[in-house]
Amino acid sequence: MTEPEFSAEALPADDRLPALVPYRPWQPRQVPDVRSAFQWVITDGILEIVTGEGPVVTERVYELYLRASGGQRVTKPVRDALDDATAAALSKGLLAQIRDNLTGRPVRTLYLPGTPSVVLRRRGDRELEDIPPTEVAAVARHILGQDPGIQDSELKRLLLTAFERIRLTKPADDFLDDCIAIARR
Repeated sequence: MTEPEFSAEALPADDRLPALVPYRPWQPRQVPDVRSAFQWVITDGILEIVTGEGPVVTERVYELYLRASGGQRVTKPVRDALDDATAAALSKGLLAQIRDNLTGRPVRTLYLPGTPSVVLRRRGDRELEDIPPTEVAAVARHILGQDPGIQDSELKRLLLTAFERIRLTKPADDFLDDCIAIARR
């Protein structure tokens, strides 16, 4: 079932949480295979995904593009082609980015110039780790503003609640540590 266009903001379960707007996923369509398409065609597909989902992390953009092209795995040649198309869009000013260095991996969040670089949204069909770190950090910063003495364990619990997640797995724990570090900068 699709979410109606007029959906209101989500009401926070805890008064320390901000209201989050609904997440609107990109509506997939068939796109050309990155191994045989011209770079400008790949760039157009990336721009379409960022227009639909932005701000969005490159990992999600690449996964969505690959699935829409009928691919299964983001291999090194596929990643290289997508990186090149993304770099071309960035150099032409068609995209803007935020770079975050999370523990063990760099993360780039892409968005359209002239649009907000951070939007507080519900998780939707994204994995927690597919949410831009700056988006999670903004929610953490809001909570810290409401409750400056909050312990990180309670802050993580509230972040899990905000992003409709129940279990705190090791990858989620590491991701939230990084996002909290960004929030405290």
